[in-house]
Amino acid sequence: MTPLGTVVFRYKLTIPSNPNGSDDEACGGLEAAASWWSMPLPHGASGPIQPAHVAPTHTWRLERVRHPLVSMFVVTDAQARLVAATFADRDEKLRQFAARHHATLISSLEPSEATRQILAYLDGRRTTFDLDFELRGTEFQRRAWSALLEIPYGETRSYAEQARAIGQPAAVRAVGRANGQNPLPLVVPCHRVVGRDGSLTGFGGGVPLKRRLLALEATQRSLFADV
Repeated sequence: MTPLGTVVFRYKLTIPSNPNGSDDEACGGLEAAASWWSMPLPHGASGPIQPAHVAPTHTWRLERVRHPLVSMFVVTDAQARLVAATFADRDEKLRQFAARHHATLISSLEPSEATRQILAYLDGRRTTFDLDFELRGTEFQRRAWSALLEIPYGETRSYAEQARAIGQPAAVRAVGRANGQNPLPLVVPCHRVVGRDGSLTGFGGGVPLKRRLLALEATQRSLFADV
């Protein structure tokens, strides 16, 4: 087993160019981009979902993850790389996501490795992820998300500490916006970032879920430490 707190990821970061504006402006101006990553499978969907007015060029698999803690959708590409792991809501945005990436979405009942690892994490049986995945974002977002990957299981950091970790101590708000645009919550652990005073601030899955995830990690970390 990988030692507790060790982050094990194989990942590729794809960074579209952003020639206009500063990093802070890029984060503040990407609310639409953030919504692309919040894509649930439409209710009752069972076959291909063809984005309107776009000729699809590739296929992505969509899986529903149901767990007592949370309901999510997992999206993987033809190479089995994790593309998104999002909380289950807003089915229209799934179509927007697929359209922007020229993908046909096929619902799947066969669990991917990503789904198996996410379920194991939620069960408290896994403290790290070992997955191939792709993140798309600005240079600033890439650095903010990379800092998230350095936060050990069962620990937290403040937004100010995250901003300092990327060498931009004044960019606390921009770091918060970048975290809000994280396409892979749980896998890229934005839930481990809290307010300066330790308060639980916003989270895409809701503050109650953030509290439960942190409690899960604290409990499991203690159990592993006692072994």
